[in-house]
Amino acid sequence: MIKKRYMHISEEILKEDPQMCDYNASSLNAREAIQATVLTKLGKEAAVKAIEEWGQPNKALHATQQGCHAGGTSLRLAKDLAENNPGARVLVVCSENTVMLFRGPSETDMDSLVAQAFFGDGAGAVIIGVHSSYFSNKHQPIYQLVSTAQTILPPLPDSEGALEGHLREAGLTIQNWPNLSEIISNNIEKALITAFDPIGINYWNSIFWISHPGGPGVLGQVQSKLGLQANKLTLLRSWHVLGEFVNIFGATVIFVMDEMRKQSLKEYNATTGEGLDWGVLLRFGPGFTIETIVLHSFPT
Repeated sequence: MIKKRYMHISEEILKEDPQMCDYNASSLNAREAIQATVLTKLGKEAAVKAIEEWGQPNKALHATQQGCHAGGTSLRLAKDLAENNPGARVLVVCSENTVMLFRGPSETDMDSLVAQAFFGDGAGAVIIGVHSSYFSNKHQPIYQLVSTAQTILPPLPDSEGALEGHLREAGLTIQNWPNLSEIISNNIEKALITAFDPIGINYWNSIFWISHPGGPGVLGQVQSKLGLQANKLTLLRSWHVLGEFVNIFGATVIFVMDEMRKQSLKEYNATTGEGLDWGVLLRFGPGFTIETIVLHSFPT
């Protein structure tokens, strides 16, 4: 259940730019002006928190217009940068704002209404590095990014156009097929087998899960398709973030990761993966794209 979400848009903003309340009015300039300010502010706050906790200088990674799988894409690219620059630390910031989505209602466009109700504002930041000899007792690693992969589904009849976003004068339009959850659940195990076959893991209840929630339908179908235990705590972390913050596009998976590491410490688990050694980070997004990262936890 979604309990709350956070948004920058207010009645004052809409009074200043009333064209944003019209379903099809030209309002791109006003939206871009708001987004340029808000994304920078949110991203800075998240970055400052991450840097303060780490306490060391970083390199920055900049990628835009990535959609919901941006969290996985950014981590994959940051891993490559860090591994090719020994001793470097790469700062990854995902800053998201829904100003592009907000528009007046339309009786013929339910996707627009659903998107406005389902997405929220927020930002998350993580620092990626290599070589354990650089870590001090004060700054221990949380997860090891063992391997990464991006799966772009072929244009099958049931996947082409399943999730699309188009930037128009009236803002960002969303097309979301009703069977999106089914498309994800039907293809998720293929991505998992490719990722975990090299290390001999094929029992999905034996790993911890840091998954982009997508939505209640996505989590429910993935859990059912893979035979995950109903009380699988790691998927509950995704449910918790979805309920407290809704879908924050690329930043959502960073929220889930933060929730897991905090709960692992709070509950005195042996590892940052709630007591488990191996785990997976999953992202879903336009394309249709599945980002898969194999994780290894560290002792708490």
